[in-house]
Amino acid sequence: MAEPIAQVEQVARAANAPDLWDKHWTEEGDETWRAEALKEVYHRIVQLAVRHPQDGDSDVGFQALKVVDIGGGRGILAHRLAENPKFGCIVVDHSGEALRSASEKGLVTICTDLEGELEPAIPDADLYASTEVVEHLTAGARERLLKRMAEGQSALISVPNNRLGPDEEPQHTIKFTAIRFKRALQEHWEHVRVEVMGPYLLGVCGALARKTFKLSATLPVRDEGRDLEPTLASLRGIADELVVGIDPRTKDDTWAVAEEYADKVFYLENPMGPPSGHTQQSCVACGTEKCKQYMGENGINFAWARNQCTDKCSHEWIFMTEGHERLVSGRDFLLHLDDVVPKQARVGFVWREGNGQRWAFPWLYRKSPDIFWKRPVHNVLDFPEGTYAVMAPQVRTLHERHHERGAERAVQRRAQNRLQLMDDWHTEKNVNSLFYLGQEWREMDPARAVQRLDQFLIVSNNGVQKYQARLILAKECMRAGKNEDARQYLLGCTGDDWTRTEHWVWLGDLAFNAGEYEKAHKFYMYSATTIGDAPMTMWWIDLCYYSYVPAQRLAMVCGELGRVEEALAWAQRVRELLPSDSPAEAFEEADRNIIVLQEAIDASRRHD
Repeated sequence: MAEPIAQVEQVARAANAPDLWDKHWTEEGDETWRAEALKEVYHRIVQLAVRHPQDGDSDVGFQALKVVDIGGGRGILAHRLAENPKFGCIVVDHSGEALRSASEKGLVTICTDLEGELEPAIPDADLYASTEVVEHLTAGARERLLKRMAEGQSALISVPNNRLGPDEEPQHTIKFTAIRFKRALQEHWEHVRVEVMGPYLLGVCGALARKTFKLSATLPVRDEGRDLEPTLASLRGIADELVVGIDPRTKDDTWAVAEEYADKVFYLENPMGPPSGHTQQSCVACGTEKCKQYMGENGINFAWARNQCTDKCSHEWIFMTEGHERLVSGRDFLLHLDDVVPKQARVGFVWREGNGQRWAFPWLYRKSPDIFWKRPVHNVLDFPEGTYAVMAPQVRTLHERHHERGAERAVQRRAQNRLQLMDDWHTEKNVNSLFYLGQEWREMDPARAVQRLDQFLIVSNNGVQKYQARLILAKECMRAGKNEDARQYLLGCTGDDWTRTEHWVWLGDLAFNAGEYEKAHKFYMYSATTIGDAPMTMWWIDLCYYSYVPAQRLAMVCGELGRVEEALAWAQRVRELLPSDSPAEAFEEADRNIIVLQEAIDASRRHD
């Protein structure tokens, strides 16, 4: 049973006594675990503070922004801010030992007990900062402090992220989740956002949080408890509203995780959904169990679910994702949409990455009745022809699912996908479904997959999608030993999508295996023109083909051709281009190749 609040606060006040903090700061110094743990928070605060609007004109120059760091200890953060002449910094704390150190850094200091009266102890400021302080205060002192900070233009406030509550840390009186922290700040500021920085939350309040637009981030989920938290954490900082729709068949702690971060959590209605384009007039099975169970007992109509999530969103821009797909870059782009995308833009394509692949997808769009998701599986965003869409490669998500859950979903969806895709092709003549049907059959029946994809090449006018189909067909032919058929498919790729170069690598491989080294060298050189410059395509690309693979192949073929110095140059590029998360064996092999080639060159020079 939890201790009474009064008792918790009494314990915390004793644990936060000034003489105890004098001892802490004396023992820790500046180079301490605290500074290291908060390094990312400090960096973000400095980054945001620089963007704070500043008064002044060309005649008198700018007046320094007045920054007050409340509970600033030894002045580590304030000192970093003061390195920029834009800021004039004051440190407020109740530890005389900490303030002595801050004074030695050239900072103005004020000693005060934050549990007491705050005026005039805390001076007026343009920007207030406070890191790891408010969770130490009693409820009354916390409210007084936030109220005082709200009198400035902006505030930047950090607290631990759902950890170190009173039961774990006697100095603390409260444990904040992201949504609880946001709501506490909204009691005092109109404009608030909360950024999640691993074990810390950073509240951005006032002018620094004000925007000319609002964005809702949303996603449907089912049994995503093991993957959901990092996804929601990544979205919390860019979302004015975070909305999570949960499949009512969920059996794990997905709801509890969602409640820690989201503004709205709701259960999806009938997640199996009706067929695409369903109406009672056109559906002969309507009212029967066949219609109700259209997607199967374990199935889900993804478009139906995503549209429910969109409907629950309140704001003009929507950012959609999945429970196991977190935002990894583009936060500041999404925070400044009105400044970086044309006013007429209604859809934004962002990068999705996963398993070494990357593809563009319209996760970003304006909320509008004519923009919605369709297709139960392999769903797509539907928008009117002529809609102004932008590419936003600055924004990148990482599709990364817990292994066990990924295996469960693969089994669950395999039969559902084939059934739905076949139905969509036969009844709606949807060419996209024919393409995906070919894909779905690859593991079960490669011959049937080839049949469907060949049929797709005949009926489709979508060049970039045909490129993808040709790659799949070429791979299946090579697996079956039909290399000439594979070569014919690959030769057609350039006419379908000139931005992509994977086919040159595969043509090079066919030539190399046939002993045609000069031809292979030429094909590999074509592929090397896009190293470091992967195209933004709607279809998934293997990033290795735009990185180390062309260099690896060129090192290999140059060695066969006796061009050893050229082979060494490419082998060195391989070492530079290997992803940092590559297996240790890959780096060891790359290093061995460099050594062998260098030794061959040295031996040749000695012989000459």
